[in-house]
Parts: sequence; structure tokens; C-alpha cells
Amino acid sequence: MIRQNEIENISRERMSQWQFSRGEFLKTLALFGLSTQIIACSISEDKEIDGKQVITPLMSNQQAKIIQTVQSILFPDDGNGPSVEQINAFPYLLWYLQDELIEPFERKFFVLGADWANQEAQKLFNQPFLELSPNIQYRTVELLAKKKKTKLWVSKLITLIFEALLSDPSYGGNLDKVGWDWLSHNPGTPRSKEGYHYPEIIKTVRDEV
Repeated sequence: MIRQNEIENISRERMSQWQFSRGEFLKTLALFGLSTQIIACSISEDKEIDGKQVITPLMSNQQAKIIQTVQSILFPDDGNGPSVEQINAFPYLLWYLQDELIEPFERKFFVLGADWANQEAQKLFNQPFLELSPNIQYRTVELLAKKKKTKLWVSKLITLIFEALLSDPSYGGNLDKVGWDWLSHNPGTPRSKEGYHYPEIIKTVRDEV
């Protein structure tokens, strides 16, 4: 079992590796228009388990709603671009969490971040995060972005929001190419063929080395 203190003490080396690998992958997307085929509906539609509506089996409904709320604060629907709903940011995050190439602590880290946000709200305002007013939620996220314990969580949420905004729609984000249209981006052609999607392309390269 992964302990919470192990999650909180993620090394800078691992974080830099995460930023580099996903950063390089984003550059590849922008330059070559690579895409993959995923079934977003399987991870984004609410499901019923034991008579209760479950947003995702990867986390509790409360944790999922906290993350969705924080995403909307980090990338607000202010009329200057697409919203997190339009770019499908939360289903994209769920797709990332199901990536078999990421380490278990990555999945645990995102879920713990939602708990940390809730704990901070309880500590500062004596209320659960989801019961705070929008203005107080915003202030809470501002504080989370500055605290040593939680700023990495906020940073990684932002990174995945931009991935959802910029990546090929077949990844589950950037619905109807709304991000590309907003930025007047031409992804180029041709798109990748079967077997050259992520993560299949990584496995192919590893097998050839």
C-alpha cells in the first residue's frame, strides 16, 4: 500500500521526468498531429453501482466533483475561450489516470489532492470545499497553488487541462476541435494510423529497442 507521506514527498527527479515525457509528447502532438483512439464514454458517463450514481470508479463522487470544480477555477468559462466542459477536461484526466504506463503513485496523487483541497477548506472556513461559495472556492485554490504540499497538484491539473485543450480530439479532450479553432491551429495531415497511437507507439518503440 502506498502511504500518504510517500505521495507528499514525490521527488523532484520524478516530477521532472513526468514534465519532460508529457511535455515532449505534447510537442509531438503539435508538430505531427498524432492521435489515438480511446472510448471516452466508458470513463465519463455516470454509472449506477448498488443503486448509487457513480461518476467514476477511480475515485469517490466527492473527489471527482472537487477536481471538476478546481478545473473550472483554473480554466474559467469567462467568454474568452472554451470551457473545461467543452474541452472535456475531466474525462481526459480520467483517461490519463487509466494509462498503464504511469506509476501507481500518480493515480493516488490526484485523488489525494482532492482530499487536501477539502481539508484546507475545512481548516480555513469550517466547511467542505463543495459547500463554499464560488469566491471562497477561488480563494482556496489560490492558497493551494502557493502551499508546498498542494502546489504540485494544482500545477499538474493545469498541465492536463492544456493537454485536453491542445491534443487530438480522439484522445477524449478538445471536443469538436474547439481548442484548435480557438487558437486557429492547423493540426496538419495525415493523422496517425492504427498501431501508431499513444500508448501503442511507446510499446512499439520499446519492442524495437
